[in-house]
Amino acid sequence: MSAFLGPIHFWVYGKIQVQEELTARIAEEGVKRGWISQEEAARYVNEEDRPLDELIDTSNIHGWLQGCIHDAENRYVKLLGSILKEDAGRQQDILKIAEAFGQERALEEGSSASEIYKAFEDTFVNGMPCDRVNVVTSQEEDAFCWEQTVDLHAALFENEGLSPELYDNIRSRVMKGMTEKTAFRVQCEDGIHYMLKKAA
Repeated sequence: MSAFLGPIHFWVYGKIQVQEELTARIAEEGVKRGWISQEEAARYVNEEDRPLDELIDTSNIHGWLQGCIHDAENRYVKLLGSILKEDAGRQQDILKIAEAFGQERALEEGSSASEIYKAFEDTFVNGMPCDRVNVVTSQEEDAFCWEQTVDLHAALFENEGLSPELYDNIRSRVMKGMTEKTAFRVQCEDGIHYMLKKAA
């Protein structure tokens, strides 16, 4: 990445902020439902909302953003672990929270497959751009395919005693919420190969 603050850095930071919003939403619901205490929730939620250029270490832009991603994802995973250790059945409730979170970001009815994919890329943290996690494999009017080349989240979930599939399931439900008004649905059978396809 470059040695100066540019649009790509604001883009990455924007995705981190969405991750923080999802963490805060799950924590808020966790408190409401009695899964965790307010004190516990405060450990996982970052309420920093200053703009990037007021926060970032401009002498180490890449390292600062990587650290920000690591911190955000660690708190997210630990929150999920804290909620689920008492009752694994809460996972279904978390998935519903994730879908509602996606519905709040629902894309317009006439959105094209490429526009939906761009919205996903603007939403989900997939490491740094240089990691090239998602690679588009085909683009057609009625179908858009991409491959996840590496799973950057699995180790974090496993270290917390959680299945890496939980991350995929939560993300899929956010995607479902985002696409509910569009003509497209997300298909993925292996957590690697994704397709946006027009609903029958």
